[in-house]
Amino acid sequence: QALESDPPPSGPAVQHAWAHLWTFSAVALEGTEGGLFFPWLAKELPPACAPAVHRLAALSAAEQVRGAALAARVKSLDRDDVPLERGKATSLARSCAELRMALTAKHAHALALAVPLVAAHLTAAEQAAFNQRVLSSLGIGAARLHLVGMHEVVEATDRARAAGSGGVRGWAFVQSLGVGPSLSSKSGGGLVGFGVDGCDQRTVFRARIPWVARSLIPRWRRLYAKRAGPLLCEC
Repeated sequence: QALESDPPPSGPAVQHAWAHLWTFSAVALEGTEGGLFFPWLAKELPPACAPAVHRLAALSAAEQVRGAALAARVKSLDRDDVPLERGKATSLARSCAELRMALTAKHAHALALAVPLVAAHLTAAEQAAFNQRVLSSLGIGAARLHLVGMHEVVEATDRARAAGSGGVRGWAFVQSLGVGPSLSSKSGGGLVGFGVDGCDQRTVFRARIPWVARSLIPRWRRLYAKRAGPLLCEC
């Protein structure tokens, strides 16, 4: 949306936004998916589930290729603090929209197939153990920032639902913390978790995230704000 504003943002502003949205968030997500999530699914789910896992991995790979190409264009932008040329801003906006569609396709696939499969075949304890592996892989600093990002998404989602717009938002932030698979208990619990239409995002967040971590979010948010910059209010 900022790329379509009048005047367009400057090259440094776009690079700042891209560093948060892609270099920090999406690339971290890809590392979690490729290094942990997909191998975990392949190992733990029955062989009959393999086509769904392969499809999700293929969508993720295509998303990364598209993102890498766009990253090179963003990196090449002038570093002068002046508005981009209108044509260049429009072209970038179009490419960002295409990348967003690729992200949406993968997230829809995850919600439709991966999440129900994990819910059906893996217990809550197995899901929780995987979550801990993901958190450990992120490191303390990155985990804190991703947690703040997830909190921003939960709050925005609940505000949107209260306003009547509803919908599933912020799935990438959720998956980056490994919370995505932990949506349901194999032992018979109902479908509960982040990213599921109709669930109370804030209630689940408070149930899943320890009080100590939640109490430190305002302090960590200052660090997150430096990275997210003007995007903070749009999470």
